[in-house]
Amino acid sequence: MGWRSVIVTQHAKLSYTSHLMVVQTNDGINQIPIEDIELLLVSTTQAVITSALLSELAKREAKVIFVDNTLQPVCETVSYYPNNRSYELIENEFHWAKHRKEILWTRNVNLS
Repeated sequence: MGWRSVIVTQHAKLSYTSHLMVVQTNDGINQIPIEDIELLLVSTTQAVITSALLSELAKREAKVIFVDNTLQPVCETVSYYPNNRSYELIENEFHWAKHRKEILWTRNVNLS
């Protein structure tokens, strides 16, 4: 799972090659490791994105959001299959000691 949010605000071509997202703009070419991406916000209607890139982002459970001409979100991608890492985290939390769960729950409630 990634940690980086990428926002595209200008005319661009977004593609995938060799574990990288390639962003081609009038300013030049940028490459971002695909595993770093948690969110791709396509904040323009002047971007082209390849299906290969969408497929790789979906495999890594990265969220892709598209906007309309008024810059309002109109669509987002959702993966079909859950990430195995997410399942393992939930499984581990399920087996935590009752005392630990109570402490964490108290902290969550107090922060709200």
